Amino acid sequence: MLHYSNFNPTAYTTYKAKRRSHHGCELESDDILTFDIEVSSAWLVDGKLVPYTPHKSEEFWNMHPSFSLCYIWQFSYNGTVYFGRDLREFVSVLSKLPNHIHFIIWVHNLAYEFEFLSNLFEWESVFARKAHSAMKAVPAMFPNIEFRCSYYLTRMSLATWGNELGLPKLVGDLDYNKLRTPNTPLTMTELGYCARDCEVVDAGIQKYRDKYKHVADIPLTQTGEVRREAKKRMRKSASDMRWMVKLLPADAIMYAKLKAAFAGGYTHANALYACRTIRSKEGCAFDFASSYPAVMCSEKFPATPFFPDTFDESKTDERAYLMKVRFECLEPLKFNHYISSSKCVELSDDAVIDNGRLIRASVATLWITEVDYDIIKQAYEFEPHVLECYSSRKAYLPRAIIQYVLELYNNKTQYKGVPDKKEIYAVSKQFINSMFGMSVTDLIQDDVFYDNAGCWEVAKKTVADVNEYLDDLRYNNRNRTFMAYQFGVWITAYARHNLWECLLSCDKDALYCDTDSIKVRRRYDFSWYNTKIQAKIVKCCNARGVDPALANPTDKKGIHHPLGHFDEEDMWTEFKTLGAKRYCYRDAEDGQLHLTVSGISKQAVICLHDDIENFNEETVFDKDYFTDFKEAIDNGEHWCDQFDGLTFDEICDKFGIKDGTKRMHVYRHDMEPIVWNEGEEDEFDSDYFQGITIRPTSYSMSMSDEYLDVIEQFLLNEDEHLACIGKELAM
Repeated sequence: MLHYSNFNPTAYTTYKAKRRSHHGCELESDDILTFDIEVSSAWLVDGKLVPYTPHKSEEFWNMHPSFSLCYIWQFSYNGTVYFGRDLREFVSVLSKLPNHIHFIIWVHNLAYEFEFLSNLFEWESVFARKAHSAMKAVPAMFPNIEFRCSYYLTRMSLATWGNELGLPKLVGDLDYNKLRTPNTPLTMTELGYCARDCEVVDAGIQKYRDKYKHVADIPLTQTGEVRREAKKRMRKSASDMRWMVKLLPADAIMYAKLKAAFAGGYTHANALYACRTIRSKEGCAFDFASSYPAVMCSEKFPATPFFPDTFDESKTDERAYLMKVRFECLEPLKFNHYISSSKCVELSDDAVIDNGRLIRASVATLWITEVDYDIIKQAYEFEPHVLECYSSRKAYLPRAIIQYVLELYNNKTQYKGVPDKKEIYAVSKQFINSMFGMSVTDLIQDDVFYDNAGCWEVAKKTVADVNEYLDDLRYNNRNRTFMAYQFGVWITAYARHNLWECLLSCDKDALYCDTDSIKVRRRYDFSWYNTKIQAKIVKCCNARGVDPALANPTDKKGIHHPLGHFDEEDMWTEFKTLGAKRYCYRDAEDGQLHLTVSGISKQAVICLHDDIENFNEETVFDKDYFTDFKEAIDNGEHWCDQFDGLTFDEICDKFGIKDGTKRMHVYRHDMEPIVWNEGEEDEFDSDYFQGITIRPTSYSMSMSDEYLDVIEQFLLNEDEHLACIGKELAM
């Protein structure tokens, strides 16, 4: 890594002609430029800045003002990494870039660096879809330079991206709790850590440049990559492109109704088992093989504009219905509950809610599809009143989309674990997951503004704005529209229906569901479902002239993996859930506890001391758990049987344990001038006013009183509940 004073771009810069002018630039650089920083966080305690130290309360840190300071920055140009210590020095580097050429500087997680760069620049333009999440930004001082976020392109952490590129994180790491300033000496090892982040981004962007032939042609996002390929395939059929334009919502009101009917995957815990440890000799998990892609290749979707209609259940095979339904006297028929209370536009005060899902209510009104209605009528008793109804004729998705989805599924399946096909496998895996995301991307995005004073503002689109944009798409399309938003609405509805079709057959034994999987207490035979989905996929492929064999590829061992099958994936011996996105289980194969809790790392499982009973509503994943863990092992304390006799490093290596502490980010745009490490050799006067401070934070597994009451009532009135829904629980 070289000092920034050695930077001389004229020695090896290459350019290509730019096809469209950008701030007067006629040339577009094809070089790869990257940027990264390292930062210290500190808190003002008794007039002095101190680093984070363990075993002080959350209240202690919250009551003291926080500060942050970039103490080293790294910049790479075509693989050569340069560094400087004071962030202001970076301006002199950018000044050396020719101002008649447009450059892209790639930053992994630009949202972070953006806050610190805002000390140097006012921004001419910032593109973001939500506050504090800049995707690209152009400084007013250098209008020919664009900072762009590589995370949105990869959707991978830097560590994961580095592993895929053969550039893993170096052994050891920077101590992020140490206060460093631009005057703090750094060892060659520490400089190596700093350089690695730029090296990873440079190597990764090289592969994208090879793929797209020019840096300027690399898409902004991963979904953008998929959109580009899907659009290219769709454009081969003019009739399909005209079809997609016809499917644009008639106006802002219809678009709002479609958005109201959209819901994500079904994620929920069976309240009958919540907070209870379930042990089983044949506990298992069933998963769908690519749930959303299977739906895209097997179901029919709204294929004509929506018009007012009367709901007719006998026609749901051929007509899609978008409905606002008022359910009265709603009572459960099953252990599991489907309706999301957050989707209700009207809900009676007597509603009983099970961790976000509706158990019963006098009145519940919401927008749904005919697919949702079919689930609801099997999960509840009710009196329905259809308040609004629109219908559309159904048809399979365009051939180009189905063909592309199946090609991606084939590549993902047959190239998994094949050394010389790693890149094709990785891209196919990413792209097939993005196909769904592409289909539910909002047609109209709200405007997000940054005011150059550290504040973000979101400006909601008005009805007039939405109508104007829809009309522009309709009459000045220029091949922009190649998918329909309603496709995405029905994709998730069909996926929930598939899950519930299987859930209904194991309702009394189902412990937990998450989008495309079910955890059950004992084995079930779902071959009936697999036969059904396979027949639907073959029928769809034949109707669209696609080879059905693409839906049944083989892996490198010659084993078939039929698309959409619901098969057993994992066995467990202990399972416990505390609600949606909160569960812990002991794997039957490796015998270890595994943890899934939204918002914290799976690494936090070590807090449970290998005892699932320690996972409960009183559990707190302490902010200093990893420090405590290391101290305990180093002191020879007993943590759990499987760690006995091993050193801390041996435990981390054998069990793949690393620090997964949850961290709190605090955005500061009003920091006052302050002296860092006052009186020390690396003392530094800082007048930076903007940045982000980061510190460990605890995570509590506390549960709402409402949810605990529901669980208690299920346990206290189990017989009454079972009689109500006509079931018997086989304990």
